[in-house]
Amino acid sequence: MAHKVIPNIRYSSDSLLARKISERLSSKLEKEYTASHANFDKYKSYDLIVFDRRDDPLSPLVFNWSYYSMVDELIGVENNCLRQGAFGNEVQEIFGRLSGDEFLDQSWSLNFGEAGNELSAKFESEKTGRKGNLKDSNLDELQEIMSKMPEMQKKLKDLNKHSEIFKHLNKSIQAADLYKISGIQQDISTENKKAEHFNAVIETI
Repeated sequence: MAHKVIPNIRYSSDSLLARKISERLSSKLEKEYTASHANFDKYKSYDLIVFDRRDDPLSPLVFNWSYYSMVDELIGVENNCLRQGAFGNEVQEIFGRLSGDEFLDQSWSLNFGEAGNELSAKFESEKTGRKGNLKDSNLDELQEIMSKMPEMQKKLKDLNKHSEIFKHLNKSIQAADLYKISGIQQDISTENKKAEHFNAVIETI
């Protein structure tokens, strides 16, 4: 006779309904185990997941392509700093919103492609602006430009930092074949093609 198993019951803490079902099921299993524990296998364990149909179980499993999420996932962000040694040095670069990094404050929620386009536009704007300012400025305007130089240098330093981050992310994306994997994830979440999806996952693995 096959032995029964007491599962580890898991559920979303945000769902009152899932919690009630889990508690009632757990209570029933405990009573059954107390009444006939010899029929249960003590050495096996399974997870039983109780879903609330109002929850979205798929979105958390799909790779997040927002700029901040990708940096956190592929490089690592801790205490508003990039993971130490991420670029082969011991300097912990600041990477946090509202830290004075204008590009990050404006682009952290953009997807990877949009953030890349925004970064290119920022570099081009800085390049064009500097040339125009120096070419057509009189002495007073040049003095004003010089007074703003530390702020401009910081902005350029931040942009260069993000440029290095994008290079690192691109290498990680290529190495992990994330474009293909993300495409499969998106397809699984929107299409009902079980056999095709299974073959795609096996091929990728």
